[in-house]
Amino acid sequence: MAVEFRGRRARIRRPALERLLVLLRFLYYSDPMVNQILASVFQDLSRLVLDHAHSFTPTRLAWQSFVRRAIVTYVTGESPNPTDSGYLFARKARQVLDLYEDQILNPAAFADMVRMNPDRHIETHNPLLPTRRPG
Repeated sequence: MAVEFRGRRARIRRPALERLLVLLRFLYYSDPMVNQILASVFQDLSRLVLDHAHSFTPTRLAWQSFVRRAIVTYVTGESPNPTDSGYLFARKARQVLDLYEDQILNPAAFADMVRMNPDRHIETHNPLLPTRRPG
């Protein structure tokens, strides 16, 4: 394949072209940006769990109640590894979202909690999983 650089044509061999294409698709998010994305996504849950027709004070109290009751879990790979990114986001849930340690459950503990509390409202944000609502 021929590629033009500043008016010059250069031939790039297929393996080098494949590496170049991978590099062009690489996205880097700095730690502060990842923290802001996480905080924004969490705050976006307010659209799902709050009735914004109320005045500020009842809405704020409802949000605080939601945050205190929220339970978060993380995703691991098919073979869980200490390097899975889910662990990073569990830590960020505690540090960035100010959730308490007991609000962040490993997947097995989360599954046990769901089995023991079948009527608890569960909001999933994975299109492959259904959302269960009480009642």
